[in-house]
Amino acid sequence: MGRNPRICSVEVLAKYKADHEAWMAAKDLRVPPAPFETDSMGVSLLPVSEPLGSVWRAE
Repeated sequence: MGRNPRICSVEVLAKYKADHEAWMAAKDLRVPPAPFETDSMGVSLLPVSEPLGSVWRAE
């Protein structure tokens, strides 16, 4: 690396990059899906022509 530890050669940086890419490729970074929740729906005020398939919400 030379006398200044903050300066790296192109070859060293390319090796760091290749090592990091190989390390990241080996990881499974997918987020598992959230479990489904069920809830009842009171519809006494509005007429409903068909039930909803899914309702999504965020915390």
